[in-house]
Amino acid sequence: MKRKAIIIANPGDEGEEDFLPGVDCDVDNYQRFLLSPLGGAWKSSELTIMRQPTVNELRREIRSLTAVDYAMAIFSGHGWYSSHDHSTFIELRRDEEVSEEELWQGARKQTVILDCCRVVHYEKPVAKGLELAKKAEQLLDPEQCREYYDQSIAECPGPLVVMYSCGIGETSADVEGRGGLYSFHLVDQAYKWGDTRPATCRSGEAWE
Repeated sequence: MKRKAIIIANPGDEGEEDFLPGVDCDVDNYQRFLLSPLGGAWKSSELTIMRQPTVNELRREIRSLTAVDYAMAIFSGHGWYSSHDHSTFIELRRDEEVSEEELWQGARKQTVILDCCRVVHYEKPVAKGLELAKKAEQLLDPEQCREYYDQSIAECPGPLVVMYSCGIGETSADVEGRGGLYSFHLVDQAYKWGDTRPATCRSGEAWE
Protein backbone atom coordinates (compact mmCIF):
# COMPACT_ATOMS: atom_id res chain seq x y z
CA MET A 1 0.00 0.00 0.00
CA LYS A 2 1.32 3.44 -0.95
CA ARG A 3 1.00 6.03 1.79
CA LYS A 4 1.84 9.67 2.29
CA ALA A 5 1.37 12.06 5.19
CA ILE A 6 1.67 15.84 5.15
CA ILE A 7 2.14 17.69 8.43
CA ILE A 8 1.46 21.42 8.04
CA ALA A 9 2.53 23.85 10.75
CA ASN A 10 1.98 27.56 11.29
CA PRO A 11 2.77 28.85 14.79
CA GLY A 12 2.58 32.45 13.58
CA ASP A 13 5.41 34.95 13.82
CA GLU A 14 7.72 34.67 16.81
CA GLY A 15 7.46 37.71 19.04
CA GLU A 16 3.86 38.36 18.08
CA GLU A 17 1.11 38.13 20.70
CA ASP A 18 -0.61 35.22 18.95
CA PHE A 19 2.56 33.15 18.46
CA LEU A 20 1.92 29.44 19.23
CA PRO A 21 5.13 27.83 20.55
CA GLY A 22 3.38 24.49 20.97
CA VAL A 23 3.01 23.96 17.22
CA ASP A 24 6.58 22.65 16.94
CA CYS A 25 5.75 20.14 19.69
CA ASP A 26 2.78 18.97 17.64
CA VAL A 27 4.99 18.41 14.60
CA ASP A 28 7.50 16.40 16.63
CA ASN A 29 4.79 14.37 18.37
CA TYR A 30 2.91 13.49 15.18
CA GLN A 31 6.12 12.61 13.36
CA ARG A 32 7.38 10.43 16.21
CA PHE A 33 4.02 8.69 16.52
CA LEU A 34 3.59 7.93 12.82
CA LEU A 35 7.11 6.50 12.60
CA SER A 36 6.46 4.28 15.60
CA PRO A 37 5.06 0.75 15.28
CA LEU A 38 1.87 1.77 17.09
CA GLY A 39 1.37 4.68 14.71
CA GLY A 40 1.57 2.39 11.68
CA ALA A 41 5.35 2.23 11.20
CA TRP A 42 5.37 4.87 8.50
CA LYS A 43 8.67 5.39 6.71
CA SER A 44 10.40 8.77 6.90
CA SER A 45 10.20 9.00 3.11
CA GLU A 46 6.40 8.91 3.40
CA LEU A 47 6.25 12.00 5.64
CA THR A 48 6.46 15.61 4.47
CA ILE A 49 6.77 18.45 6.99
CA MET A 50 5.60 21.85 5.73
CA ARG A 51 6.28 24.84 7.98
CA GLN A 52 4.38 27.94 6.89
CA PRO A 53 4.10 26.90 3.24
CA THR A 54 2.69 29.13 0.55
CA VAL A 55 -0.71 28.27 -0.88
CA ASN A 56 0.89 27.05 -4.10
CA GLU A 57 3.41 24.88 -2.26
CA LEU A 58 0.61 23.23 -0.29
CA ARG A 59 -1.52 22.68 -3.38
CA ARG A 60 1.36 20.92 -5.13
CA GLU A 61 1.74 18.56 -2.17
CA ILE A 62 -2.00 17.88 -2.03
CA ARG A 63 -2.00 16.99 -5.73
CA SER A 64 0.77 14.47 -5.08
CA LEU A 65 -1.56 12.60 -2.71
CA THR A 66 -3.65 11.39 -5.65
CA ALA A 67 -0.86 8.92 -6.46
CA VAL A 68 -1.15 7.04 -3.14
CA ASP A 69 -3.69 4.63 -1.66
CA TYR A 70 -3.97 6.31 1.73
CA ALA A 71 -3.01 9.78 2.88
CA MET A 72 -3.04 11.92 6.00
CA ALA A 73 -3.11 15.71 6.08
CA ILE A 74 -2.43 17.18 9.53
CA PHE A 75 -2.51 20.87 10.40
CA SER A 76 -1.45 22.61 13.61
CA GLY A 77 -1.70 26.36 13.96
CA HIS A 78 -4.12 29.23 13.44
CA GLY A 79 -7.51 28.83 11.86
CA TRP A 80 -11.08 30.13 11.82
CA TYR A 81 -14.53 29.19 10.57
CA SER A 82 -16.28 31.05 7.75
CA SER A 83 -20.03 31.42 8.13
CA HIS A 84 -20.13 32.45 4.48
CA ASP A 85 -18.42 29.33 3.12
CA HIS A 86 -19.44 26.99 5.96
CA SER A 87 -15.85 25.81 6.08
CA THR A 88 -12.82 25.89 8.38
CA PHE A 89 -9.94 27.93 7.01
CA ILE A 90 -6.34 27.26 7.99
CA GLU A 91 -3.76 30.03 8.00
CA LEU A 92 -0.57 28.89 6.31
CA ARG A 93 1.38 32.11 6.86
CA ARG A 94 0.64 35.83 7.01
CA ASP A 95 -2.06 36.70 4.43
CA GLU A 96 -2.17 33.16 3.00
CA GLU A 97 -4.91 30.71 3.91
CA VAL A 98 -6.92 27.89 2.38
CA SER A 99 -10.22 26.19 3.04
CA GLU A 100 -10.10 22.77 4.65
CA GLU A 101 -11.81 21.47 1.52
CA GLU A 102 -8.56 21.82 -0.40
CA LEU A 103 -7.05 19.20 1.89
CA TRP A 104 -9.79 16.77 0.89
CA GLN A 105 -8.63 16.57 -2.72
CA GLY A 106 -5.96 13.93 -2.19
CA ALA A 107 -6.09 10.16 -1.94
CA ARG A 108 -9.23 8.06 -2.24
CA LYS A 109 -8.84 7.11 1.41
CA GLN A 110 -7.66 9.94 3.59
CA THR A 111 -7.66 11.29 7.14
CA VAL A 112 -7.53 15.02 7.83
CA ILE A 113 -6.68 16.33 11.32
CA LEU A 114 -7.15 20.05 12.03
CA ASP A 115 -5.81 21.33 15.35
CA CYS A 116 -6.81 24.98 15.10
CA CYS A 117 -9.38 27.46 16.32
CA ARG A 118 -12.77 27.55 14.62
CA VAL A 119 -14.07 30.89 15.87
CA VAL A 120 -16.79 32.02 13.47
CA HIS A 121 -15.93 34.88 11.11
CA TYR A 122 -19.14 36.30 9.71
CA GLU A 123 -17.35 37.97 6.82
CA LYS A 124 -14.67 36.14 4.94
CA PRO A 125 -11.36 38.02 5.48
CA VAL A 126 -8.96 38.80 2.47
CA ALA A 127 6.31 14.71 27.03
CA LYS A 128 6.74 12.50 29.96
CA GLY A 129 3.87 10.13 29.14
CA LEU A 130 5.01 9.98 25.54
CA GLU A 131 8.52 8.97 26.62
CA LEU A 132 7.16 6.11 28.72
CA ALA A 133 5.00 4.95 25.81
CA LYS A 134 7.98 5.19 23.48
CA LYS A 135 9.93 2.78 25.66
CA ALA A 136 7.01 0.35 25.77
CA GLU A 137 6.54 0.38 22.01
CA GLN A 138 10.08 -0.84 21.43
CA LEU A 139 8.71 -4.33 22.07
CA LEU A 140 6.44 -4.08 19.03
CA ASP A 141 7.35 -5.49 15.65
CA PRO A 142 7.28 -2.57 13.17
CA GLU A 143 6.76 -4.77 10.10
CA GLN A 144 3.74 -6.56 11.58
CA CYS A 145 2.29 -3.27 12.87
CA ARG A 146 2.68 -1.74 9.41
CA GLU A 147 0.92 -4.77 7.92
CA TYR A 148 -2.01 -4.46 10.37
CA TYR A 149 -2.19 -0.72 9.71
CA ASP A 150 -2.44 -1.27 5.95
CA GLN A 151 -4.99 -4.02 6.47
CA SER A 152 -7.17 -1.75 8.61
CA ILE A 153 -7.06 1.03 6.01
CA ALA A 154 -7.92 -1.42 3.21
CA GLU A 155 -10.98 -2.59 5.16
CA CYS A 156 -12.32 0.93 5.75
CA PRO A 157 -15.34 1.64 3.54
CA GLY A 158 -15.33 5.42 3.82
CA PRO A 159 -13.18 7.66 1.62
CA LEU A 160 -12.57 10.61 3.99
CA VAL A 161 -12.36 11.25 7.73
CA VAL A 162 -11.99 14.80 9.06
CA MET A 163 -11.09 15.37 12.73
CA TYR A 164 -11.48 18.82 14.32
CA SER A 165 -9.89 20.00 17.56
CA CYS A 166 -12.95 22.05 18.51
CA GLY A 167 -16.49 22.89 17.49
CA ILE A 168 -17.62 25.78 15.31
CA GLY A 169 -17.31 28.99 17.28
CA GLU A 170 -14.77 27.53 19.71
CA THR A 171 -11.06 28.13 20.18
CA SER A 172 -8.33 25.48 20.25
CA ALA A 173 -5.90 25.59 23.18
CA ASP A 174 -2.12 25.57 22.84
CA VAL A 175 0.25 24.91 25.74
CA GLU A 176 3.98 25.55 25.57
CA GLY A 177 5.95 22.35 26.01
CA ARG A 178 3.01 20.18 24.98
CA GLY A 179 1.63 21.73 21.83
CA GLY A 180 -2.04 21.90 20.93
CA LEU A 181 -4.04 20.15 23.65
CA TYR A 182 -6.09 18.29 21.06
CA SER A 183 -3.05 16.96 19.20
CA PHE A 184 -1.20 16.14 22.41
CA HIS A 185 -4.05 14.13 23.86
CA LEU A 186 -4.91 12.51 20.51
CA VAL A 187 -1.41 11.04 20.25
CA ASP A 188 -1.13 10.38 23.99
CA GLN A 189 -4.40 8.40 24.03
CA ALA A 190 -3.24 6.37 21.05
CA TYR A 191 -0.15 5.36 23.00
CA LYS A 192 -2.27 4.54 26.05
CA TRP A 193 -4.62 2.47 23.85
CA GLY A 194 -1.59 0.52 22.66
CA ASP A 195 -0.60 -0.18 26.25
CA THR A 196 -3.99 -1.83 26.90
CA ARG A 197 -3.86 -4.15 23.89
CA PRO A 198 -2.41 -7.64 23.99
CA ALA A 199 1.10 -8.06 22.62
CA THR A 200 -0.27 -8.75 19.18
CA CYS A 201 2.55 -7.29 17.13
CA ARG A 202 4.89 -9.53 19.05
CA SER A 203 2.83 -12.71 18.73
CA GLY A 204 1.65 -12.19 15.17
CA GLU A 205 -2.05 -12.31 16.07
CA ALA A 206 -4.40 -9.64 14.74
CA TRP A 207 -5.53 -6.75 16.93
CA GLU A 208 -9.04 -7.09 18.19
